[in-house]
Amino acid sequence: MSKQPFWPYRPWRLATGRMALYGTLALMALGLLAPLIVHLDPYGLSDRLRSAPGLAGGPLLGTDDLGRDLLARLVYGARSSMGIGFGVVTVSMLTGSLLGLLAGVYGGWIDTVITRLTDIVMTLPSILLAIVVVAVLGPGLLNMTVAITLVAVPRFIRIVRSVASLEMKKQYVQAAHTCGSSRFTILWSEVLPNCWGPIIVQASLGFSDAILEIAALGFLGLGARPPLAEWGTMLADARPFIESSPYLLVLPGMCILATVLTFNLLGDALQEKLDPKLGGQP
Repeated sequence: MSKQPFWPYRPWRLATGRMALYGTLALMALGLLAPLIVHLDPYGLSDRLRSAPGLAGGPLLGTDDLGRDLLARLVYGARSSMGIGFGVVTVSMLTGSLLGLLAGVYGGWIDTVITRLTDIVMTLPSILLAIVVVAVLGPGLLNMTVAITLVAVPRFIRIVRSVASLEMKKQYVQAAHTCGSSRFTILWSEVLPNCWGPIIVQASLGFSDAILEIAALGFLGLGARPPLAEWGTMLADARPFIESSPYLLVLPGMCILATVLTFNLLGDALQEKLDPKLGGQP
């Protein structure tokens, strides 16, 4: 007799999965269509310094200490963060998946070298390692992207290597090897298709990690440089006004929180859907 869940239909899981999907699509649209959504200059100065949100005749979300429209800067900040995050996840996913497949399929000294380097990198906190890399390369948008990408690669290596190692022990892979298939053919046609599920899930979760690290490095002055609209930089600029104008910190912080939560929920929903142990149930 199979064990039935306490709440068999689990509508809350379905609801959170759909909310995460819609939220992700909304964030992508916000990043891609920022100039069409907000017809305001995020870098334009005015004499309305630190105008509070909702004032009659003023900007909807107020202005910062230089009179720049906060709504425009938040929307363009989403564009900056999403663009950098997409680049980080794409490069780290391709690089980490390739190295993980090589380690899991070929084994031997290749597996040993890749695994040991991965373990060394993952012994340090990711944000600390990113700070060290940026400190060596120098602050800036490109160096920040390189640092976050280097930090994200080992996560993909570990996951893909684990899946590839398990697949190499299965009978259908051994049968293909017995029939004369090369390791590259086995890697491409047998192992890689079974790695796509974990790769997609890690890409979603890695996107939320990238958003947090982008904001953290920007807050520390190691990422995007002014006047570029970026949420972490906006938080750093608002620190002197935390008591007099708290909305300058609250609004970018809420954007970061909402984005990270959305991609975490999306990753959880994808994991439940793609994991065969869960039966693909919502």
